[in-house]
Amino acid sequence: MKKLLILFFTLSIFAQQNDNNFTGVLSVDSKIVGLENDQDNIPENTLQPVQKKSGFLAGVLSFAVPGAGEFYTESYLKAAIFFAVEVAAVSGAIIYNNKGDDKTSEFEDYADQHWNVQQYAQWTKNRFEQNFQNPAKYDFSSGVNWNVLNEMEEEVGRTLEGRYYSHKLAPKGDQQYYEMIGKYKQFNVGWNDFPGGVNGSFDYYNDKVTQRFEEYSNMRGKANDYYNIASTAVIIVVANHILSAADAVWSASRYNKSVSAKVSLEKTNYGFVIDYHPELNLQIRF
Repeated sequence: MKKLLILFFTLSIFAQQNDNNFTGVLSVDSKIVGLENDQDNIPENTLQPVQKKSGFLAGVLSFAVPGAGEFYTESYLKAAIFFAVEVAAVSGAIIYNNKGDDKTSEFEDYADQHWNVQQYAQWTKNRFEQNFQNPAKYDFSSGVNWNVLNEMEEEVGRTLEGRYYSHKLAPKGDQQYYEMIGKYKQFNVGWNDFPGGVNGSFDYYNDKVTQRFEEYSNMRGKANDYYNIASTAVIIVVANHILSAADAVWSASRYNKSVSAKVSLEKTNYGFVIDYHPELNLQIRF
């Protein structure tokens, strides 16, 4: 009776072994049973790959606000540099443009006070009257007609003595008007510190300009210097937007290539035993 029971128990184990790929070795079979019971408890991949950055988005951000794309791609130092350049350039453009406007108002007021178009016109007539075909039409005793003045300047410029009359005076208040009277020596006779007034003597090639002519020219030069600085600052602003956008696209590409990480759960078969183990692949490119 005992032999029959032992045989039945052995056959029962053998049947389970065939159904479950048991080996009959207790240490191995216990692992198989443990793995079967833990199939639902295999750990999941918990480490996600590095999130890639959009080069297009980075470029758009930096084109709108220099440094924003670099901040997005985690290039924080470059983001700070591009943003600082933007703030400095915009501030410089505004400040120096305002300085130029203030200096322009200053020299225009100075010209309105100290340069007289009627003195210039009358001196010209007195100096070159003998060269005119019809001097009577150049009458400035009651004021200056600009068309008549320009006609006289053109006639003077055709003479040998007056060939230095290279420009016709622009209408008063025009930007060219304020430029001419402090730039070209032919207008020196219109300043109220010109010796002798409408009857003064002036040798274009040898005599110096008046002190007020020089002061006015310096003020205009200073205003132009301010405007040039403002214009340079504007160029820097535009260039900074373009360079930052290009750099942001490049930074996004570098970011995406710099680190690639992947975690997987690998398995290895040992006969009837399957061994699971996590595997980390880290790849760094330069």
